[in-house]
Amino acid sequence: MKKLIITFLLLTASLSFAHAKNYTLDKDVFFDTTTKIMSGKNKMPVTGTVKRYYKDGKLEMSGTFIEGLAQGDTKGYYETGKLCYVSHYRDGVLDGIVKTYTPEGKLRKEESFVYGLADGKTKKYYPDGKLFSETSYKDGVKEGFEVIYFSGGGVEKRIPYSADKITGIMTAFYESGKILSEISYSGGKPDGFTKIYFDDG
Repeated sequence: MKKLIITFLLLTASLSFAHAKNYTLDKDVFFDTTTKIMSGKNKMPVTGTVKRYYKDGKLEMSGTFIEGLAQGDTKGYYETGKLCYVSHYRDGVLDGIVKTYTPEGKLRKEESFVYGLADGKTKKYYPDGKLFSETSYKDGVKEGFEVIYFSGGGVEKRIPYSADKITGIMTAFYESGKILSEISYSGGKPDGFTKIYFDDG
C-alpha cells in the first residue's frame, strides 16, 4: 500500500510539472488575497516558474509554484544582478533556511523556519562577514539565549529569553572577556539584583 501511495504521488508530481510553464508576475499572473499565484487569464492557481523583473528588464525574483503555492527556493536579486535573498517554501509558507545578502554579496542574515514560524537559530552578521548576533527561536518567539558579539569576535552580551521576554540573568562583558554587568529579569522587566564590575575584577 505504501509503495502504491508513493507511486501515485510521484506520478501526480510528474504530471503537474509536465504542464508547468514560465510566468511573469504582475503581467501573466498575480497574488490573490490568499497569497496564491493566480493566472491572469482564467483566475486559476498556476504551476510553474514565476519571475518578476525590474523596469529595465533585469531579473528581480524567481520561484517555483505548484497549484499557486510557492515550493522550494525563491530567489531575489538586486538590480546589479547580485543575489539579495534565498527563501525556502513548503506549501506557500517559509520552511527551512532563509538567507539575505548585502549588495556587496556578503551574508547579512540567516534564519530558520518551520512551516511559517521562526524556529532554531537566527544569525546576523557584520558588514565584514563576522557574526554579530545569534538568537534562538521556538514556534515563532525568542526562546533561549540571544548572544551579541563584538566586532572582534568576543561575546558582548548574553540575554536569556522565555516566551519572547527577557527572563533570567542578562550578562554583559568587556572585550577582555571579563563580566561587565549582571542584571536579573523576569517577564521582560528588571526584577532583582543589578551588579556592575570593574574591568580589573
